[in-house]
Formats: sequence, C-alpha cells, structure tokens
Amino acid sequence: MMIAASIVFGLLSFGDPVVGDGSVNLSGVHWTFLAGAELAVMGAADCYGGCEPGQTVSLDVYVNGNDLPGDYSLDAQAAARLGMNQDTPEVGWPDSPDEAELKVSGTTTAPADWRPDGFIKNTPVTVTFTLTHWRTPPLAPLEIVATGKAVAAVTWVKYVADPGYWTVANVSYVVTRP
Repeated sequence: MMIAASIVFGLLSFGDPVVGDGSVNLSGVHWTFLAGAELAVMGAADCYGGCEPGQTVSLDVYVNGNDLPGDYSLDAQAAARLGMNQDTPEVGWPDSPDEAELKVSGTTTAPADWRPDGFIKNTPVTVTFTLTHWRTPPLAPLEIVATGKAVAAVTWVKYVADPGYWTVANVSYVVTRP
C-alpha cells in the first residue's frame, strides 16, 4: 500500500558535500522522521575542485538504506488507521527491515567572482522522502511517499588553489511548503 503525503516541516543540514554526512529532520501531518545521513551523494561535490562563476551546479542529494539510519513515529490517529503501533521504529539499521530514501533535486549557479568569501545563496529545490515499512502480517510493505518544496542555502567560499573559482562549504535545505 502506498500513501501520498506532504512534508510540512523539514530541515536537512550537510557539511562538506564531498563527505555527504548530515542531519535530517522531516515532519508531516501525522508523522516525523529524524535521522543522520551518511555518505549522501551530493551534486554540490562537483565543485570540490572549484567552479567558475556562473557555472551551473547540481543541488541534488540522494541517500537511502543503511546510509540513512533514523527513527520515525506516527501519531495515534495514523497508527490506528494503518493498523500499526505508535512506537518509534528504527529505520535503515542493519537489523531493521524498514528503510528510508531521501532525494533532493534542483540547480543553482556559482556566484559572480566579485561576491565576498562565505557568500550564501538561496535557491528553490524539491524534496522527496519515501519510508518503507514492512508490516507483519502479511509482510506487505507500506510506503509513505512525501514531497515538499524547500530552499537550499548554499555557502560558497573561494577555492583556495584559485580564488577566481568557488567551492561549496555546506548546504542546508529548509522545507518551506508542502
């Protein structure tokens, strides 16, 4: 069974895009998901070696399975409707059959070279979150697929090897509306 939902609040915060580790906090009307992303694939890592001013840069993020371990919870109304308990099951751990997937999509451009070091640029993106819960019985999966619109706050710093180029120091995504 698949349930479509909206993300009504969310904050995703990633330090170095090459490493891809960060925190994930997402909420819908009847659910929450808190996790630590590990080794997320981030498009902003393409600027690790420097990006030219005006160059198009992907703000895509993809992480799932054991690289997105966390906990989710349902409120009493949703749990009763779905025939589940309200406990906060673990997701993405090696001994958990449940898993989550996070996708962010969008693009931005590297700033003009006259901008100061540490310049923050805001860009709209789309966030999609999928939670797969294996119910017992009958072992049929329940999928919650939630989407939301967000703003990516990208912190740009001058590339050390060539100050005419830029690199991404960190990226945070804030869900602004479903």
